[in-house]
Amino acid sequence: MISNSDSSYSKVESSPYAPVVINVENGEVVHQRILLIYGRAGPQDMNFESKITVEHHVNNFPSTTWQVFNSHFKCLVHLDAGLNNIKFILDTSPFSSDSRPLTTIFQVNYVPLLQNPPLNLAILVAKDSKEIIDAPEEKENSGENKLESVKAKLRCAGYLWQAFTAEQMSRNGFGRRVFRLDEEWTEDTISNQNPGLRQTAKIHIIRSSYTLKQILDPDIAQQNPNGVDDKKKDLYSIFMDSLKEYGAPFDKQCYVAGLILDSHYDTSPNMGFIRGHAALGGGWDNIRLGIFGSHLTHAWPRYLEEVVSCFQDNTITDENRLSNDAGESGTWWRCCNIGIGAFLHEVGHCLTAPHSPSGIMSRGFNNLNRTFTVKEPNNSFPTTPSEEEGAHWYRSNVIRFRYHPCFRLPFEPPEKIDLKNIGADFWILNKFLLIKCSALISLIEIYVRNNIIGYLDYSDEYNQTEIRLKVDEIIKKYGGKYNIIKMNFVAKNQTETFLENLQKFSEESKIILPIYGKVFKS
Repeated sequence: MISNSDSSYSKVESSPYAPVVINVENGEVVHQRILLIYGRAGPQDMNFESKITVEHHVNNFPSTTWQVFNSHFKCLVHLDAGLNNIKFILDTSPFSSDSRPLTTIFQVNYVPLLQNPPLNLAILVAKDSKEIIDAPEEKENSGENKLESVKAKLRCAGYLWQAFTAEQMSRNGFGRRVFRLDEEWTEDTISNQNPGLRQTAKIHIIRSSYTLKQILDPDIAQQNPNGVDDKKKDLYSIFMDSLKEYGAPFDKQCYVAGLILDSHYDTSPNMGFIRGHAALGGGWDNIRLGIFGSHLTHAWPRYLEEVVSCFQDNTITDENRLSNDAGESGTWWRCCNIGIGAFLHEVGHCLTAPHSPSGIMSRGFNNLNRTFTVKEPNNSFPTTPSEEEGAHWYRSNVIRFRYHPCFRLPFEPPEKIDLKNIGADFWILNKFLLIKCSALISLIEIYVRNNIIGYLDYSDEYNQTEIRLKVDEIIKKYGGKYNIIKMNFVAKNQTETFLENLQKFSEESKIILPIYGKVFKS
């Protein structure tokens, strides 16, 4: 028997074992093409493994199948723009003699954020490139090391980044805002069942004027133990130059995730490192850019159907031909984690996020698989959202994204032109640090030895133009007697203003008078 559960057309079978979506509300508005779903299905008091089949809206996208482990499931659901009716169909045969499937129909409304600047996906290709990546022999034989396959892998990674980030923004209370990908109407590779024409992420092939010799120069390899030659153009500059040579859309303000196709793990004597690879993010002029090498791309999924298998592939990395990056990529599922996750770390820098105490902007990308799977190799327990560990954006990074132009929701006005470059001013007033900013403060980051050790969150404050902080309390809480405190005042218009040394600034603001007592300069 099927019954309507509410007015927004959710249909759930009466059985308590029917699939239940936990992380998304029925009828909720989302802003990404691929939606991460977490839920429960089947009996919650027994050990079993089963599967859920997802049938997409009016069958515009092929059905996909996902693991159920001890009643927990995670899946990636394809959405069309507008209202989507999604079916979740549970296979009951592993736990019930009545093997009839149980079905839940769920509604989601996908509204693309077309008013926002996109994240562009780009692959840098050397002038004389062989257009292949490092890969194990079996993947070379199947052609999975070729450029067309790499394009599919980067497209899939982009949608995984988007699904992960949207979920993180929601968990932090900022709605399902997320960056959009630059998309076009072209042959889609997100499913291996039906590669028809769809609106899908565009992959810009940046055919550089730089040669293989220049890109693979050991003297500019980031992991070269003998150091980088500062006299030679580094890989980040090479990528920047190549984007500028390419032209639109990189001739205006843009955000780019750039993969270096020709990276190569060199096992020859006196080498033993990855040439043509750098993990860097930031930007200058009109381009914000995060770059990464292709040396781990062999382990990435090309399609949604491969996501779980790639994040669970326990094949040992053959270090005679493939990189064990950072000594943390000894199996293919770990290669997948670092390849996609560390690249996302650089995209985080592109979107202004600094290093953080935990999460993706630390080394939390080693747990990225836990976002998308309910089973991890060598782990006998289900991976629930509470056990995803490093697979998160640190709260201060999320606050930055909340006010980033790539994350703006349709009902939010764009930043005012007259406030675009307005930063914070600060001074000592009696025993207080006074911070003022007409563009509104969203966040104060607190550093010791160039590491963030804390932050003050003003994202919920309305029109926070002035903040007063008691200097002694900040020093006591974050610095103590010997630790110099650095502060960064982040405004809602993305400007950042640094106070390099709170203790010194406070002392230098004092004037000793010939009478008893102190006054403060202003």
